[in-house]
Amino acid sequence: MGGGSGPAGESVAEAYSGDADPSRHHVLELGNLPEAAAALPDDQRFKLVRSMIKSSKPGGFATDSQTHQCSMPWYQEFACVLVLGLWLGGPLFFFFTPILLCMFGTWTQISYFLAVTLVLALHPLPNLEEYLNKSAFSMWLYKYFSYRIMWSGDAYDKAQASAPWVGAAGPHSVMPFGSVLSIPGINTFVFRKFKGGTASVLGRVPLLRYLYLWGTIDVAGKSLSASLKQGVYVHPQTQARAHAARSMYTHAHARMQHTHTNKTQGLVHDLGLAISLSSID
Repeated sequence: MGGGSGPAGESVAEAYSGDADPSRHHVLELGNLPEAAAALPDDQRFKLVRSMIKSSKPGGFATDSQTHQCSMPWYQEFACVLVLGLWLGGPLFFFFTPILLCMFGTWTQISYFLAVTLVLALHPLPNLEEYLNKSAFSMWLYKYFSYRIMWSGDAYDKAQASAPWVGAAGPHSVMPFGSVLSIPGINTFVFRKFKGGTASVLGRVPLLRYLYLWGTIDVAGKSLSASLKQGVYVHPQTQARAHAARSMYTHAHARMQHTHTNKTQGLVHDLGLAISLSSID
């Protein structure tokens, strides 16, 4: 969404009024919000968010009008690259290192490696969900990926008022960055309690499992059912959906997609909802 052209190929920044016209598109650029926005009280953050939403004319935004990158200081970018490197590089390290140790290492080195692996894979994770959702680092990640939420009509308002739903992330590469950022983004700026859904094995992968700190559950039917009954919205990732589909039946339609703009590395969260009720068998 957001790639169409208006009548004159223009995009306009108008005050958002929750227009139900599906031909009008809206965008909230989280990467351009003030860094302190996430920590504001809910009422002040709500007013700020409404003032930052840009709306198109009927027909959508002009082509490429929403593909610009956000600017950020070097130290913020360095912090993002460092953390992302640990997330992505960690699993590779723990996959290849035992192979090398078996070929060239000693039994003592292998024992130490196994002990470190078990500790990192099994230690209890602290509950940092509330802190991370409103942290400066989450705001830096929005900037790094030029993250934006886009929708048409009144989908944003429906997302706030609807019954709990189960969303689905579109295909992603090695790391579902858009899906991960949707967790703090929806909790903080769509104002709904929201969790990511992953395959349970992710919770035991050293370093990569720290994604759970943002607020993630496994996609077993019981977990999804419990979350929906608590009024928590759930967003399974692509690999986890096949498992979830075996244990759930959805009476409503919920469509949430993530796309990656190759030209700018901008992540777009497409919020399109037609929701009444979701239930788990």
